[in-house]
Amino acid sequence: MQIVNIVFDFVLCFTALWMIQVVRKSGLGGVMGNTLGYITIGAVVLGVAHMLETITFEVIKLQDIPLGEFLHRCIVLAGFVFLIIGMQGLSKLRRPN
Repeated sequence: MQIVNIVFDFVLCFTALWMIQVVRKSGLGGVMGNTLGYITIGAVVLGVAHMLETITFEVIKLQDIPLGEFLHRCIVLAGFVFLIIGMQGLSKLRRPN
């Protein structure tokens, strides 16, 4: 199962890099460009969080599991904050009634 998790870590990071490429090629600027930028940063942080968790436990061999899980959750929280900031940008695109 460990190999499958490592493969998925790389798939997550590859997907995040692919997302960066798609957003950059979109050519969108302004509010929409900023919104997609923050959402992309959030996705990248979430992808990297899982790879860092694997590195923490499998490569560095951190013995303090609660600390490792706490660090992982802090990074995931940061990713979600970027996603939320990006989603808030979408409200600026709404037309006033």
